[in-house]
Amino acid sequence: MPFFVFLSTFLCVNAVAVVAATAAQPDVAELKRLSQSLVKVEAIDDDERLWLGTGVTVAPERIVTNCHVTRRAQTIRAYYRGRGFTATTQSADTEHDICILSVPALNAQPAQLGSSQRLHEGEPVWALGHERGLSLQMRGGVVRALHSYDGSQVVETTTAFTSGASGGALFNEIGELVGILTYRLRGDSRSYFAIPVEWFRAQLANHGTYRNVAPLDGTLAFWERPSAQLPFFLRAHQLETGGDWNGLIDLAEEWSQADISSAEAWLFRGKGLAERRDLASARQALQRAVALDPVYSAAWLQLGRLSAHQGAHEEAKDALATLILLNRALARCLAIEMHISSPDPAPYDPSFDACPAI
Repeated sequence: MPFFVFLSTFLCVNAVAVVAATAAQPDVAELKRLSQSLVKVEAIDDDERLWLGTGVTVAPERIVTNCHVTRRAQTIRAYYRGRGFTATTQSADTEHDICILSVPALNAQPAQLGSSQRLHEGEPVWALGHERGLSLQMRGGVVRALHSYDGSQVVETTTAFTSGASGGALFNEIGELVGILTYRLRGDSRSYFAIPVEWFRAQLANHGTYRNVAPLDGTLAFWERPSAQLPFFLRAHQLETGGDWNGLIDLAEEWSQADISSAEAWLFRGKGLAERRDLASARQALQRAVALDPVYSAAWLQLGRLSAHQGAHEEAKDALATLILLNRALARCLAIEMHISSPDPAPYDPSFDACPAI
């Protein structure tokens, strides 16, 4: 078991009656409102093969979905309330896996756009998509991590989804669209990734980018590239999932040299060193992470955990005090793990007790 998961699980043994991150289940009216923006997408290629996905209405007669759903298509149909509508044009950003479809006569309610930049680790989120091309499914979870990339944040969550939900919606706790469900890495059942709404805002209004529906070029999305060409955070995630701690430490070193301002590189370095039981060096790496980014709550959580494990109680308390100001969800996690009263008591809901996954 990875060290940080083991550590948080171990520290939580006597605190199972207190939740770390809770959220109320959306009521029927709220769920109905959110679902009004979702459509099922069917893409048909030259060989009459069918590719299934989900789309989110983001403006009148405009749907956002993933290009990996539509890139082979000669014909694209959107299904809403039992009716089918044909997409006439498409604006494709294959690098970011964002395709915007123009669908005349579609009367679905546009989602309210939020911002991935205002999300925080531990925050409740909701995923809606047509899994396996069937009826709309909703899954709840929390933000597990936020990865800076191309001017925004790729959102990593615990909200599981399967094929057919690609192109679906990630909503925050107040029902704003903050991301588009896109991919998960093989071998990891904890993490699911959504691309940020910021990536398609400008594209949505750029009418000169729309073309007739036809197969797209062969450009791979950023997450589909060969391992050596993936963004640093995905390469690090693969190494962490595979338990290659030496490889993770080496990659974090390369990452920190390529981007001297990256606190996330030092967070991953700290994780790798902790797994290798070099706890003193791991602590130094995490201290470097919070020095680079004093509001990086995920790094403060790991520093607090590690400090508590090493018996550095004052440093652990300092981390907790910082988290109380920055991120009350992660502050609750650390408080539970330190066996002290939560700074923000909340009713227990085991389906959202996601602290060990963060």
